[in-house]
Amino acid sequence: MKRWFLIAALLLCGCAGEERSFNVEATQGSASERYTEEASTQAQVSYGSQIYVYVCGEVVSPGVYTVAPGTRVYEVLEMAGGVTENAAVGAVNLVNILEDGQKLYFPSNEEYEAGWSEETEGTALININTASKEELMKLAGIGEAKALAIIAYRQKNGAFTCTEDIMKVSGIKEAAYSLIKDRITVN
Repeated sequence: MKRWFLIAALLLCGCAGEERSFNVEATQGSASERYTEEASTQAQVSYGSQIYVYVCGEVVSPGVYTVAPGTRVYEVLEMAGGVTENAAVGAVNLVNILEDGQKLYFPSNEEYEAGWSEETEGTALININTASKEELMKLAGIGEAKALAIIAYRQKNGAFTCTEDIMKVSGIKEAAYSLIKDRITVN
């Protein structure tokens, strides 16, 4: 029982990403003791030895990448095959150190010109059925007039049933939709 507590305590300590190793004394053959030893070995492998980063946007191979702590943006970008021709590479600091669970988004030139920045790129989606004018204005290419048009449309016609429905709003067509489609939801 003490071994389980020790392993649980060490796994939960969250020691700022430092690599930890666990030493469980060799035991005589009971199944629970062997399981404890296996859990300790798995903890050595996974705790602090890798982080996961979601790379998306204008990259050749978007997806989740497993990298070592301390990896820089340019290194995971190379793993993702680089950027597409339409990427605004200068919008992202390539020497930043990545963190576990980070979303790394490379915007298009159009998004960048419309005001995208790392600070405005949130991980939370904006619900176009409930968002305020201010929330809608956080979307690339959506100023006050378009935000008010979205609100007026949903008040008159009811909730949007899918994100593509936003193109029914005056002034929002395919080009504008392509800038915001990954940042909006109807749920």
